[in-house]
Amino acid sequence: LSKDGVGVGLERDGVNLFYADGEVQFVARDGTLGQAWSLGEPLQGAPVSAFGLQLFRTPNNQLVAVDTAARQIAWRIDDVQPIVRSALGTEVLGLVTEAPDGSAELLIIDSRGTLLDRAFLSEPGALAVDGQGGLLALTRGGLWHIDNDGQWTLSTIPVIGNRDAALRVGPEGTQYIFDGLTLTAYSADNVGLWQVPMSRRI
Repeated sequence: LSKDGVGVGLERDGVNLFYADGEVQFVARDGTLGQAWSLGEPLQGAPVSAFGLQLFRTPNNQLVAVDTAARQIAWRIDDVQPIVRSALGTEVLGLVTEAPDGSAELLIIDSRGTLLDRAFLSEPGALAVDGQGGLLALTRGGLWHIDNDGQWTLSTIPVIGNRDAALRVGPEGTQYIFDGLTLTAYSADNVGLWQVPMSRRI
């Protein structure tokens, strides 16, 4: 590449290549270069795909959503630090961000770009999609269910998250929780199924 690329978006007949200076270059399936245009907005970091949009941070700490045609900015949110984790539910997107000073936040955003909630975290946690299409957030304050309105409900599972944590939900609703030292499985109704201590942090 002649300049820095930051992401690729799929098109019906090829891909759009996004550059850091905001230029977009269409590349056909056979590798032929097509039209190029500018979004008029510099882009930073790899994008997050959500709601059919490509979400980028900008150098001035905005989150911008590039529309499906990659022609314009659909919406933007101010004061968004580097994204370290993300999870996309049916109607809401969760983003964990971490600033250079170590401060972290969890942003809950709907498909229209509305910031439903912005929560301070003592350190980055884990995110997953729950069995109902909402989000699960594993933080120092426990395991939380976040619904499509951005409302938080504390789970009965007694677990605390940290930056080493990981969280996944299986198709049958089983919740797999890793706290950096131990992997534990819980049923959809929060009953402990099994636990495997790890010999070292991973």
